[in-house]
Amino acid sequence: MNLRSLNESLENDLSELLRIGIGIHGGTAMVGELGYRTTRGLTAVGDTVNSASRSEGVTKEFGGRLIVSTMVAEAAGTDLSAAFPVETVAVKAVKKSCRCARCPMPGILTLS
Repeated sequence: MNLRSLNESLENDLSELLRIGIGIHGGTAMVGELGYRTTRGLTAVGDTVNSASRSEGVTKEFGGRLIVSTMVAEAAGTDLSAAFPVETVAVKAVKKSCRCARCPMPGILTLS
């Protein structure tokens, strides 16, 4: 089932449509198993993980679906900022603001 079908099947039960926000960022993170006794799980922490997680909130602010950091875009051989208007976006709990470019697909931004 895709998101459109799910929204259609739940339209009488929801006050708003469901939507997806995805944040993709790259960098260094600490990865390890955390927990106590039988309640343990693998997790990642650090500014990189926080930036990816918090960028989901930026998708809401801009009505978008996907935010890709410029670091990831450049690693993929793409410079989105050269083709689209750039703006600065503050991402909660990250030490600095992010430079963002609005991309052609509805609501896609890049952040650095």
